[in-house]
Amino acid sequence: MLITPSGSLTADNKHQDGINVYEFEDLAKGKLKRDASGNLILFKRIGRYLGAASGMGDYDEGNTYGGIVMSDADITAADGKVFRLFSTKEKIS
Repeated sequence: MLITPSGSLTADNKHQDGINVYEFEDLAKGKLKRDASGNLILFKRIGRYLGAASGMGDYDEGNTYGGIVMSDADITAADGKVFRLFSTKEKIS
């Protein structure tokens, strides 16, 4: 499962903050893998790439370069293209 953590509405960081990948222990029951204390086990962390708002992404097997596709926003982009998608070229495993 891919989760995009973000800052709170009251914190200085209000942007998405990369992607956390968690594994299912039992997909049919919707149970994620946890440690002995019951805390979720982080399988992989994919941090921000281009700007402060990198985050929200998806895994796409058909992606030309493979791996995670992630969004980014740059309000100062010289070409006026504020929102874009890019490949991180990172696999889930």
